[in-house]
Amino acid sequence: MDRGIPTEEQLAELRAAKGLAEKRVARLKELADTVPKKDIEAAESELAGLTERAAAVGGSLSNRDSLVAPVSGLVASSNAVAGQVVDALAAMFRTHVRHLLFADMAWRRDLPDAVHQMRVATRRLRSTLRTFAPILSLPTEID
Repeated sequence: MDRGIPTEEQLAELRAAKGLAEKRVARLKELADTVPKKDIEAAESELAGLTERAAAVGGSLSNRDSLVAPVSGLVASSNAVAGQVVDALAAMFRTHVRHLLFADMAWRRDLPDAVHQMRVATRRLRSTLRTFAPILSLPTEID
């Protein structure tokens, strides 16, 4: 499983964890007289983080970019519209940056395979930039 790109399974896990965190916050608030305030604040902070992560993962799952190429792997057309190449670049760039950001989140959570996924995302991003360097007026050699 590619841990760098979010899946429905990860979203389901986040939602389950969020549900548990909501119950924990409610329980701690019921015991507010006997529980330290810092414990309640920590639980609320955890709930807020899970809520934000679930929203981010859900948003990325619903806004996936599809990149389709013919079997030959070449995208060419005699009636290409101005801006087509830039659109392909933007989609590829967004995909690879998103992969890198999710791999970074996985690394910060010390998940297995996270460092490998960061390397994969970085390599793909660098390859995309090299491929489109002539169009973007970038140097082909990146130091």
